[in-house]
Amino acid sequence: MLNTLLFRGTRKGILIVGDSPPPVQSSVSNIVSVFDPVHPVYNSLIVPVKYYINNYLNSVGYGLPLEEPETDYFYYACAIKSQGAKIKSGLTELTAEVNRPEHKIILSMGSFVFKTVERILNPEGIILNSYSIKEMGRIFFERLEASEFPIHLPVLHDIANLKHELTKNFIGDYDFNYLSYFHFVGVNLGELLMKHKEEFEFLKPIKQ
Repeated sequence: MLNTLLFRGTRKGILIVGDSPPPVQSSVSNIVSVFDPVHPVYNSLIVPVKYYINNYLNSVGYGLPLEEPETDYFYYACAIKSQGAKIKSGLTELTAEVNRPEHKIILSMGSFVFKTVERILNPEGIILNSYSIKEMGRIFFERLEASEFPIHLPVLHDIANLKHELTKNFIGDYDFNYLSYFHFVGVNLGELLMKHKEEFEFLKPIKQ
């Protein structure tokens, strides 16, 4: 039986993978599941990206649906079952989830998670021991042109807020017209969604 802390949401085409679920003691604050909407991680890292995705979609006549509990258009998973357990074993549940055909776009938060998911998707490939912010940004930007699913993209984790001055390395030299890391990621994900909009049923034209 799957640990309910490891998964949340509905499978609508986008999987986002973090490192570990909230510790048990978090439940006293009503944080009961991975990327729980009441958790600071969700509100400080996920919500800004969603805002800029929707902002871009609105500019081209589309929009995201209103979200309700357990109907998130992202599906969330954890790479490991507990904090500090960053080992290669015990990935059976994550492997099964990553390989589900419903996930057209997979976002991996941070270097550890990115290389973990990359090993699942491309076991014969060359995987680095770690990825710098600049390297993750390069991979993110280049893979936006991928045509085969799933499209696996690295994004940043806590460093996006804790050391936000470093996030400029993620954007790199690709464009200087972005307001922030969140703007860069949101706009480019919005463009990617529109490029493959037939794959994402939650994208709806805005009524004029």
